[in-house]
Amino acid sequence: MAVANERTTVEIKRDLHDRLERLKPYESMSYHDLIDKMADEFEENRRDPNERSP
Repeated sequence: MAVANERTTVEIKRDLHDRLERLKPYESMSYHDLIDKMADEFEENRRDPNERSP
């Protein structure tokens, strides 16, 4: 039997989805477009500062 404070994978996925939905800059932006934009920004921030585009 699972401990009461353990969350299932489905609960974690649903909570993450809801959290990301609240971060959308505008309502019409899709969930997948938001993730794509966040990934682009993350990759840009990981690059060497000398390689970043202006």
